[in-house]
Amino acid sequence: MSWGCIVLHLSDVAKVYEALPDGAMVILF
Repeated sequence: MSWGCIVLHLSDVAKVYEALPDGAMVILF
């Protein structure tokens, strides 16, 4: 993977985290 792909992936993950309620984040992590 190129660094660009990694950055895009992390950005997408951050968006998912923001969409999840706090309770879901606690359960997942």
